[in-house]
Amino acid sequence: MTPPPLNLKELCTRIAQEIENEINRYPLDQREDSRAFGASIESIIKNKWESLCSRLGLRPLGHGGARTIYDVAFEYKGYSFGMDIRSKDTDPRKYSDGGVCSIGNLLKFLEKKWFLLVAEIEHLPNAQDRTKREVRGVLVFPFHCLPMDIYRIQNLGTGQIRFNGTISNAYERMEWHRTVGQFLDILLTKARDHYTKVAEDAVKRREKVEKDIQRIKHVWS
Repeated sequence: MTPPPLNLKELCTRIAQEIENEINRYPLDQREDSRAFGASIESIIKNKWESLCSRLGLRPLGHGGARTIYDVAFEYKGYSFGMDIRSKDTDPRKYSDGGVCSIGNLLKFLEKKWFLLVAEIEHLPNAQDRTKREVRGVLVFPFHCLPMDIYRIQNLGTGQIRFNGTISNAYERMEWHRTVGQFLDILLTKARDHYTKVAEDAVKRREKVEKDIQRIKHVWS
């Protein structure tokens, strides 16, 4: 039997609000770097995942492992979801990596007919107490509904999907009704462009190495 239609925007909004409420129950100490602080946020959500799901009417499916692209999972109205938990330091002087997952791992995930959600938690130093941090906002969104210009593919391994900029700046342009099939068409176009450029750059590097080797061989002859 076909599951009922989903209102992804409503679901994501509810999850984001519950996550923000849960995080704000705890004192958020400043950590040695953004990655360590992000790990502490992720730990809070994972530790409270079953109670969060209970309040939201979701069926928890546990945590992701080292080989998954999601951190927590749940079932809702007959659909399965994995959610990646990301933190974003909004201090413009700090670098915050936009990496999400490899193309290959994303395709393996989507082949299971699961939805991938992303929870992005923006944080910044507490204005009154610099030993603390505060959450600026929480957004939860479907990975496949972002504006096209937000996705980019970088030449790491077999190709890694990354985000351009902060999602809060693009949230109003989210395409909530885009299907996963339509997203795959976008991904295919971007992957083709990426790998074509990689191939062209590889040929240029090979030609340069060949010329350099011949020149250096002449020096040693």
